Amino acid sequence: MKSRRLLFLMIFLLTCSSGCQSFQPPAIESSPAPTPALPPGNIAPSHAGDLLWKGCYGAPSDCFQTSTLDEPFEVVVSPDKTGVFAVGLTSNTLVVYDRDPATGELTYNSCFVDQETSNPDCSKAPALDGARSVAVSPDGRSIYVVSSKRNESPEGDNGIVTFDREPSTNHLQFASCIQDNDRAPNFECGPNNHKPGLSGNRAIMVSKDGASVYVAGHDDAAVTVFSRAASGELTWVGCVTDFQNPNPDTCAQSPNINALKDTHSVVLSPDDRFVYVASAGDHAINTFARDPSTSKLTWLGCVADAGTNVCPKTNPGLRGARSIAIAQDGSAVYVAATEESAIGILKRDKVTGELLPTNDCVKDSNSMETCSTTAETLGGVHFVAVSPDANSETLYAAGRGDNAIVWFDRDPSTATLNNPECIDDGSSPACTAAPVAPSLTGVTSLAVAPDLVTKSLYLVSRLEDALVWFSIQ
Repeated sequence: MKSRRLLFLMIFLLTCSSGCQSFQPPAIESSPAPTPALPPGNIAPSHAGDLLWKGCYGAPSDCFQTSTLDEPFEVVVSPDKTGVFAVGLTSNTLVVYDRDPATGELTYNSCFVDQETSNPDCSKAPALDGARSVAVSPDGRSIYVVSSKRNESPEGDNGIVTFDREPSTNHLQFASCIQDNDRAPNFECGPNNHKPGLSGNRAIMVSKDGASVYVAGHDDAAVTVFSRAASGELTWVGCVTDFQNPNPDTCAQSPNINALKDTHSVVLSPDDRFVYVASAGDHAINTFARDPSTSKLTWLGCVADAGTNVCPKTNPGLRGARSIAIAQDGSAVYVAATEESAIGILKRDKVTGELLPTNDCVKDSNSMETCSTTAETLGGVHFVAVSPDANSETLYAAGRGDNAIVWFDRDPSTATLNNPECIDDGSSPACTAAPVAPSLTGVTSLAVAPDLVTKSLYLVSRLEDALVWFSIQ
């Protein structure tokens, strides 16, 4: 990786031996920086949905330098598209960037760090040790971060932290926090702010009506439910867990729910009526009906990986289910199956919420799964996202094991994924004919911002401590 960066720099210097202005990365508190030069070998995208590398922010030498994102794990864009928020798993941070909707360019704004972590550049907040997932409320006035670590010492704070946001400035202020009742190492949130179901938090999602918040508690095999006030304040409603869980932690158990082991992702349907939860341990996707008046969930059924007996219905491409993306029209669901390096494809009944197997998937060229379509650089696929632009039918996937991003044209009538293309950091020969993009090692999350003119994709690279920016054609 370092040798490639040196090569990029040498070519740039030779090319710009005359007539080029000198470039200096901005300091953390500086004004917006100029767009970095396109990496050598990068070419202009050819059709809608293609990606063009624009720049990166973080520790690598070819990025604008910031020092507050160690092992970034997730990135999101605010609904008003003026803010981007990323969390650092080992830096225990929430980092805030201002976003220019006209260009997609980011400017560092501020950061928060766990109150027990030394970082003079950031404001302090409790329960951020092991910050792993972040969400923004639909009104843009609340930011939520969940924290946890697994098989590490210390365990992390196993909490959910609420920040108030001023949309016009992206200024954040710590509001409150809630931690797990038996896995929080310190009572940082106060003696009355400990609730079950928050051990090993992996994901958080806010309903589109802003009334509910749902958290996937990996170690508790649970989905935890909160109601949300207009102020952003959260009230614990309850949690549901797998009936085979030997330590249900006072969460509600049902003899029908047996596919919530190692919960990893939670998403809502476009109409807010249904919640879908990925179980990496049971290789399954669970469907819940949502009551908007109470935020409570009712389990409806599940679909598991082919060859398993956890659920009545099966579909290939679900082993190690880690991330879920729903088509904008609600007709299809796509699942990143890390263990099989595949994307499972399910159809969806928009009236009942039921997931319908297609018996199909897309797999990496080295995967042993049985799928109708093969795509390069899907190794260890970790995250999937559908462009939220109603006029776009593109699905993006993070091939974490191949240091690459893969994208597909989505057929709305059949839910199939076609015409795969990829971009990588140059470490894989699979994308040699495509552009090269620095700082893609260990991609864990993608976020798409659909503006009227400029569309952008942002990702975080856990192993390079970087946030990377692409424009979408």
